[in-house]
Amino acid sequence: MPVGKFSKSGTSFSGAAEYDLAQGKYRKDNKMKKPEILFSNDIYSDFYKEIGREFRHISNSNKNCKKPVMKFSISFDPNENISDELKLKFTKMVLLEMGVTDDHQVLITRHSDKEHDHHHIIANRVGLNEKVISDSFAINRLETSIDKIEKILGFENNLASKRRYVYDEKSEKGYQVQLDNFSNKKEKTPTRNAKKGVEAKKKYIQSEVEKALAIAKSLNDLYIILRMNQIEMQMRFNNDKKLTGVSFDYNNLSVKGSALGTKFKASNIDKAVESNFIISKSLKSKEQIFDSEINSKMTDEYIEINEFEKNKMFIEDIAKINNIINYK
Repeated sequence: MPVGKFSKSGTSFSGAAEYDLAQGKYRKDNKMKKPEILFSNDIYSDFYKEIGREFRHISNSNKNCKKPVMKFSISFDPNENISDELKLKFTKMVLLEMGVTDDHQVLITRHSDKEHDHHHIIANRVGLNEKVISDSFAINRLETSIDKIEKILGFENNLASKRRYVYDEKSEKGYQVQLDNFSNKKEKTPTRNAKKGVEAKKKYIQSEVEKALAIAKSLNDLYIILRMNQIEMQMRFNNDKKLTGVSFDYNNLSVKGSALGTKFKASNIDKAVESNFIISKSLKSKEQIFDSEINSKMTDEYIEINEFEKNKMFIEDIAKINNIINYK
């Protein structure tokens, strides 16, 4: 009957690794804790600072995730005869239930400073594919996940009656809420009302970006237009200075362009503003040609009129001379 303890999402991978590996300021606890790395995914160092850099290298691919450190521990009952291999399998299965797949960096460390064996887990919420694991109601999800894996692997499930959330395969939600285990006797299931507000914000962002894309002739134009409408646009470029990623922040909601629809992907946004620029340039060129033709035509007409006036004056002068001759 394992027990899970979830820490709030954090910002320091090196700090988490420093504690788990009993290094740095925690090195005095090394002999007592006897930290042992049991498993790692896409982590190659065993020194906390380097581990922090490896995690951070991936988390930096998604700047919208401000707290990319997922951290929790699982303690095992010493009275249960569970092999080390099965304990590790249990932890890995819980990770999958929490949304941590092979696309995410993971470090599992064992501590042996207490009577019970316990695993410390650090996971990168930002995946190799730049997708972010939600940390909403993570404590409840961890409790449900542990209860589920206990049942699947046939572990003792004695703590099920004391848990607030237990796995229930028959339930549409996948879990049951045990109200008697809440201190205030009120159900604390996730509310869905907040989703309405999120959808309204998304629609506003979609609408304003679409309007801006119709007139923006550059990414800078687009940025300024959106900012005037309280939307902050975050852009990511590759080494060739080509737009590779875009996200929008509005009223405490951050959303990737691709999550809003195909037309809001970075590549399509780049094409849209480039197309506007080309059309604008073409129209300007045509205007210049038209103006040039008008000016040329007006100049020709002026020359013709000027020549006509000169000829007229010449004829008038000849007439005057003839009149003088005839008069004499």
